[in-house]
Amino acid sequence: MNLDDVAKELYGLSPERFTEVRNTRAKEITATGDRALGAEVRRLPKPTVAAWLVNMLVRTRRSRVRELIALGPELQKAQNRGARVDVRRALDRRREIMRELVAAASKCATEAGHSMGTQVQRQLEETLEAAVVDAESAAMLRSGTLSGPLAFVGFGGENAITQARPATSQGQRPKRESSRETESGGNGAVAERAFAKAAQSLSSAQRAMESAKGTVEEARRRHNEASARHRAAAKELQQADRDRATANQELEVALCNRTSAEQHLKEAMRDHKSRQADLSSASK
Repeated sequence: MNLDDVAKELYGLSPERFTEVRNTRAKEITATGDRALGAEVRRLPKPTVAAWLVNMLVRTRRSRVRELIALGPELQKAQNRGARVDVRRALDRRREIMRELVAAASKCATEAGHSMGTQVQRQLEETLEAAVVDAESAAMLRSGTLSGPLAFVGFGGENAITQARPATSQGQRPKRESSRETESGGNGAVAERAFAKAAQSLSSAQRAMESAKGTVEEARRRHNEASARHRAAAKELQQADRDRATANQELEVALCNRTSAEQHLKEAMRDHKSRQADLSSASK
């Protein structure tokens, strides 16, 4: 058993279970006499919710994650050839897979009792994007042992920087690596970087637009439902007003009939009493 084996086990657990199981494993390993490995295991950081969701995607949607990562080199080759149609096709495919993976992560979070808010979703998307555009980030993601989200910061002049925040489970500290680009690419390399940056910005803008469209559609649905309920309630209220008016008329008629019946009853009682008196007199 080595640190990678233990990390793969631990980072497949929910954040709530991580610390307890990690400490138990560290004690068990230390008890076998491997104090160094036990200490390393105990230092493994608890994953954030975003990192945990990415690790779960690597385990449950492995083929889709691999397909997404493979789009990175494909997109780069299309950009190098200037094949805009292929670039567009790769970007569309990347957006489709990203949407599918985010939906799967949201479902996973809900089933585990978590809520994938805006910040967690953004970190999730940034981590997946980093794996598409950066080989080192892709390798870290494929391990399924992230403790924190990844972010790729590049195309910023002469330096391209890959950052992991926070460190991955292997005990790595956040990195800041830079390499000076050679001048062999000339203006063509500069143009390629600018085009790649624009493509990434376009992809982010398209995701934001899709999210906004979804929000509008949901708001419109709720508005339509509320309008339908309002119309139904208004119609029911109109019918209730008509029913009440009819009932009022019927009540007035019933009251008049009762008054008339009471009068007739009184007259009949007086007549009955009078006839009874006459009968008594005649009998005598």
